[in-house]
Amino acid sequence: MVEGFLTSSTDEKLIIVGNFLDSRYQSEIHALITHYRGCDRLTFTGALYGRDALRTLRQHCFVHLYGHSS
Repeated sequence: MVEGFLTSSTDEKLIIVGNFLDSRYQSEIHALITHYRGCDRLTFTGALYGRDALRTLRQHCFVHLYGHSS
């Protein structure tokens, strides 16, 4: 998702909610951001558990994607 977003021509911003649980994943994301110079278009909030904060994000976003691994 991050690479697809960074290579798109959109002026929108991407907000990613959640923690980096895998240091390899974190390294790959930071490499993509550096390569595509996209740090001004991405925001990593960390984990959010408050219902009001999550509801506000969902109500005001252009699109909401939900992904996880188990």
